[in-house]
Amino acid sequence: MTERKLSRYRQDRILGGVASGLAANLGVHPALVRLFLVLAALGLIAVPKLDALVVIAYFAAWALIPEVQPNLEVEVKPLVPGLVRPKHGRRVEGVCAGIARAYKLDANLVRVVMIVLVLFGGLGLVTYVAGWILMPNETTPAELNDAALIARDQKGDRS
Repeated sequence: MTERKLSRYRQDRILGGVASGLAANLGVHPALVRLFLVLAALGLIAVPKLDALVVIAYFAAWALIPEVQPNLEVEVKPLVPGLVRPKHGRRVEGVCAGIARAYKLDANLVRVVMIVLVLFGGLGLVTYVAGWILMPNETTPAELNDAALIARDQKGDRS
């Protein structure tokens, strides 16, 4: 049985990579761990008054858990195929650009709709934050190839 070591992941992090590392350790999608942590931090699930403890535990984990080496990370598949935050063409965190790319829309049109939704009821802010939490960062083929080559070299397989 292989030993699992808890690490923070840089590749798919939003704050400190704690949720990504925990998700990799548990074998679940990072979006599910993030969603649980956000709901727990807001006091919407679990035990009442647990919200402060969740926030303190997150920042303690951020400070104490080491980051994994970038070459040991794996690609995070999006919950909705094709819905990722691109590395290029983003203005803030890439949510609007990712939505535009996935649905073949103009990114500026998606940004305008999001701003209108923010101004009229705040739904745009909720949508943007949800997209930021649930959409992984885009992984380029070069990053995956480099990670695969380094991992292969570490195993000693030189085929």
